[in-house]
Amino acid sequence: MKNKLIATEFLMVGSGNIALQHIDAIISYKKNSKVHLLKRSRGVANIRVQNACETVSSDIHNFIPLTTKSVAIITSPASKHIDDAIILAKKGFHLLIEKPLMISRKGYQILINITNKKLLCTHVAYNLRFNNLIINLKKIIDSNKHGRIINVDISITSNFKKWRPNKKYYETVSSQKKFGGGVINELSHDFDYMLYLFGKPIAVTSELSFTRDKRIDVETKSINRFRYKDFVINLCQNMCSDKEERKCIVDFEKAKIVLDFNKSKICIIKDQKKKYIINKDTMASTYKNQFDYFMKCIKSKSKSSMDIRDNKLLFKTLNSVKLSHKNSKEIRI
Repeated sequence: MKNKLIATEFLMVGSGNIALQHIDAIISYKKNSKVHLLKRSRGVANIRVQNACETVSSDIHNFIPLTTKSVAIITSPASKHIDDAIILAKKGFHLLIEKPLMISRKGYQILINITNKKLLCTHVAYNLRFNNLIINLKKIIDSNKHGRIINVDISITSNFKKWRPNKKYYETVSSQKKFGGGVINELSHDFDYMLYLFGKPIAVTSELSFTRDKRIDVETKSINRFRYKDFVINLCQNMCSDKEERKCIVDFEKAKIVLDFNKSKICIIKDQKKKYIINKDTMASTYKNQFDYFMKCIKSKSKSSMDIRDNKLLFKTLNSVKLSHKNSKEIRI
């Protein structure tokens, strides 16, 4: 028996913590929205996710869209994103897909062809772009008022063992290659906003590190040097750190900009004076702003700025990082 979706209904694929963020965004968009859940895993679903959904099924074929505005939010493991998206696109769902979009290009062009033919809106959920800190930094960079960029340092440190406290860390998607885990994919937000703010790099030199824990078969640390025409970006990630930090520091000719996500502020240092831009956004608000934006794209039949077609450069960048480490040399992007 197939579950028909009414105009205000949404299909949630996956029942982890990230699904809850999207459900809260849907409810914020429209309080009476009905969400249906596709849950395949044998584990216990997030209770709040399951309670928020009208029905739960383990079969993706049980769901069909009733209107041209029905939406599927895909939060399954990254290794399943493209396969799930192809099935749901064939049915006529608009697609909001969690990051990263894919871990290989298999099926990618097929998905593009289907969504083109059916005129479907797609969006890859790099929600940090909807954080006002990033929006303000983008305006500062584009204004050119501080002169040319000299150097950029991007850093993110966290402890993936604490991300899903109800699961054994070595059984989570973050720690397993087959699910698309590893620091590069899990923390790919930083690569995405790097490309958004500074454009395409010329080349990258990368070094990846692996933990001694044999139950984890993915990289847990990356050190990357991106070469641009007039400056360099150093991007460092560590998902086995006890320190929680996410920063982007931009050195201009006439000023220094320090964006601190954890402290929710931007510090502009110029002429030995400091000026602060305080951000009142929460992580939840970035998901809400993202979802509102996606629904506007659907209603206006316009292309999202984070459409799946625009993901080619990010995928190539992430792949170049891995190739650089594997071959111990700089890789052109």
